[in-house]
Amino acid sequence: FSADFAVTVPQIKGGKIRGLAVTSTKRSPVVPDIPTVNEALGLKDYELIAYFAAFAPAGTPADVINKLNAAVNAAAQSKDIQEKFAANGFAVEPGTPADLAKRSVAETAKWAKAIKDANIEPQ
Repeated sequence: FSADFAVTVPQIKGGKIRGLAVTSTKRSPVVPDIPTVNEALGLKDYELIAYFAAFAPAGTPADVINKLNAAVNAAAQSKDIQEKFAANGFAVEPGTPADLAKRSVAETAKWAKAIKDANIEPQ
């Protein structure tokens, strides 16, 4: 099965489960002995990563979006926040609303292609 680091790392470190591969393109500093899917299975460019983002309703005024973005980015710069995320295998990546929009479009296209290629019927 696949699950995020917050769930699996304590179990891996406690010897309850064995990690077979990480789904990022690079090994994780949290569990550096576990290979990537590419290393373990030869699936080049395989990447399945979780990310956290803040969204607002459509039509939210730009000044409100900018204030929200500034607050989230300020929190992301906090050493405490970065350490807590890193302990769970996440890198903190502050950015702009445009960065998030670009990532959302790319992720949607990537998974739409995967669904189509696998002949999964939309529900």
